[in-house]
Amino acid sequence: MSLLRSPTNTQTGGGSQPDLSKISNVAEDSLITFRKRKRECDCGQETKEIRAELKSMTSLLEKFIDSNASIMSQMQVSIADVKTQITEIKVTNEQTISLIRENLAEVKTQITDIKSSSHIMSLEQTNIKVHVNQLEKEIAKGQNKIQSLESELNSFKLTAPLPSNSQTVTQPRMDEKLIREVQDRNARERNIIIVGVPEQTSSNAEERTCKDEADVMNITNLLIKDIPKPIKVIRIGKYTAGKIRRIKACYEAPMLAKHLLRNSYQTLQISKSRLNFLYLNARSIRKKGKLDELKCILHSIPTTTHVILVTETWIRSETQALELTLPNYTHYYNYRTDKKGGGVSAFIHNNLKHSLSESIYLDGNNYLWIRLEKLALEVGVVYYPGDTSYRTFLEAYESQLQQRSRAIIFGDFNIDLLKKEKEVKQYKLLVDGAGFTILNKISKKYCTRHSTTRKSIIDHVSSNLKNNNYHMAIINSSMSDHKQIYLELKKFKPTPIIRTKYEAIDYQMLYTSLEKADSDELSNDFTLLENKIKYYTMNSKTTKTKILNQPQKDWINKDLLSEINQRNYLWTELKQNPEDDSLEEKFKTKRNYTAKLIQNTKDAYYYKEFTKFSNKPKSMWKLINNLANNKIKQSCAPSKLTIDSKLITDINDDLYWQNKYPRIFMTISLLPYHTPLLG
Repeated sequence: MSLLRSPTNTQTGGGSQPDLSKISNVAEDSLITFRKRKRECDCGQETKEIRAELKSMTSLLEKFIDSNASIMSQMQVSIADVKTQITEIKVTNEQTISLIRENLAEVKTQITDIKSSSHIMSLEQTNIKVHVNQLEKEIAKGQNKIQSLESELNSFKLTAPLPSNSQTVTQPRMDEKLIREVQDRNARERNIIIVGVPEQTSSNAEERTCKDEADVMNITNLLIKDIPKPIKVIRIGKYTAGKIRRIKACYEAPMLAKHLLRNSYQTLQISKSRLNFLYLNARSIRKKGKLDELKCILHSIPTTTHVILVTETWIRSETQALELTLPNYTHYYNYRTDKKGGGVSAFIHNNLKHSLSESIYLDGNNYLWIRLEKLALEVGVVYYPGDTSYRTFLEAYESQLQQRSRAIIFGDFNIDLLKKEKEVKQYKLLVDGAGFTILNKISKKYCTRHSTTRKSIIDHVSSNLKNNNYHMAIINSSMSDHKQIYLELKKFKPTPIIRTKYEAIDYQMLYTSLEKADSDELSNDFTLLENKIKYYTMNSKTTKTKILNQPQKDWINKDLLSEINQRNYLWTELKQNPEDDSLEEKFKTKRNYTAKLIQNTKDAYYYKEFTKFSNKPKSMWKLINNLANNKIKQSCAPSKLTIDSKLITDINDDLYWQNKYPRIFMTISLLPYHTPLLG
């Protein structure tokens, strides 16, 4: 659609758009109106500033939005990563749980197999014991047959005619050689060899033989009391000045020789009239099984060990020290307060009167001194680790030695007496200058520590006692990498037998007195009845004397001691052949088995004892008291009948008895729980 526009030219006079810029000539003034023009405003600059600010704000908002968008995108990416990681963790956890379940199933099957195999082993062991007994019986029968054959052969030799040719002569000679070989073997089974007995220098052969026989009897009587005298005692080899020949003792029966050589601890040359010491480096006596092994060692020694000295106890607190107890011994200890390891302990038998003399922990070194009152003797135990100040140690040790006039010292000094270094010479001069003598034999044969690379003597025994004889033995043991030291000090009086007198009731006399008593004397008054019973009881008492026996051995048995000896034997062989892997594996198996056997034997014993008195509270408390303290119970007094804190005196109070009758037995049944632990 097209629009028609009027011409803009005003000159034609036909235009529709008037020119308002000019005033018409015909217009009247009344028709014209004027309007005031707006004044120019100064707000332009402010508007520009506002616009600039708005623009900057807009740009900032845009940047903020962009940054938020980037952050959101990053968060979404990280959330996706976390989700994937969580998924992976779930998968791995499920796999781990499945593996654990499979391992548990395998462990259960292995435990079942172990139980079955152990049961089979126990059955096999029982069968072996049966077979051994049968073999012993067969051997005895064989020996009897051999003896009968010997007697028949002797009688045949006496009665048989002379042979007619050489062939008949050869066969009896062969049989005779065989019989002689059997006789020699049987004879050797009855022999023992004794080493180290001083040889007499007398020119009279009979006098020397008599002295050797007396020495052999003294040694064997220490091991087995009232052992028969050997048939023959002879020295082996030719006499050489300065050397001691071995002694061969021949017995009637092979069992006597086997009994003498049963285990390494019983073969110690001991005397009940001497003061006996046992020293050992434990390397943590707190380790499971080591204290129990020490108890087994003490049990295997046929006489009382009066003093037990331990280095490297690894005790770290009073509580740990109080947990380490031996029956009938008092425990003294000194431990490190700043770091692990170290520490020394002394267990003194209660038959000796003893007290703590000095206990010092200085510069990483442990010193402990115990005084034995009646002997006026101080026993010391020292641990010098070797990595502390040597000069400080020598100064402290010298000061302690100078203070003691009668003393004997054991310790792990970590100073090898086999070396000829400057420090070793200083140590020897210090000990000698203080008036002490080192009792160790300075020889590799008597080393106290035997490692895979060298032998050393770092465990020392020193004493300043004059005119005294010592017997010292070095014992192989796998309790630690150090050997044990057993030492006897002569001139010691044996412990006297402790006797005590006590009053006992002669029940036969008491029953007779009560039967003869008049019924009127037993009145209805409870107090009079009690007084009458006390009177007859006092008149029926007699005085008796008893010997206070030592606490009985509990869980330690011969099988346990035999296992420990076998383990120590393997340990000795392993020291001689350190490169033998099969021997090392055999030793480790035996060591682990022995440790487990000690623990299982002890647990089984206590379990059996507690099960025996499970329904007997009084007996149970008595057992707990005996096991906890391992002391001798000397007295036990019954408690009086008390109900609601009231002593029963009136026997005629029927109403009281009817109301309280059930409470009587309740009180009596509770008496074992309130009875004080005695002994």
